[in-house]
Amino acid sequence: MSDPATFSAHITRNIVPELRLEIFTFYGPLGSLEAQYPGLDYSYRPHRMRLGRFYWHNRLFTVFDKLGLTNNEISALCCWEGTISVRERYEKEHGIKVHDTTGDMVRPATPPPTPSIKFYIDDDPERFEEQTGTRRHVLYIDRSVG
Repeated sequence: MSDPATFSAHITRNIVPELRLEIFTFYGPLGSLEAQYPGLDYSYRPHRMRLGRFYWHNRLFTVFDKLGLTNNEISALCCWEGTISVRERYEKEHGIKVHDTTGDMVRPATPPPTPSIKFYIDDDPERFEEQTGTRRHVLYIDRSVG
């Protein structure tokens, strides 16, 4: 099979079939509006991660990165089926908003436990040191100051 003669032919032959496979894998059959208009944004990291596992998409993203394209340039270039530009056009024409479920199943990261310190106040610091067996963790408080 020969190489596509134009960028448009390359998109039709190589990119769109990968895109359709990802849409079917992620959304299932085209029963939902989001599956019909997934609005994949080629400058959005989560979408690039999903699509980057495909050979032609991976190469396309590599070219975008090597050329240093901005998000606006990528958006202007990517206007084929399944992309954000097609979804935005659909939303504008029909006056509705298609919900994007890309991150819906990702829960926020659990914050790490906050640092804490324990203070032991004892009238007899020597007795406390004997109980712990170490001087490193003993806090001496001089109550006679100020």
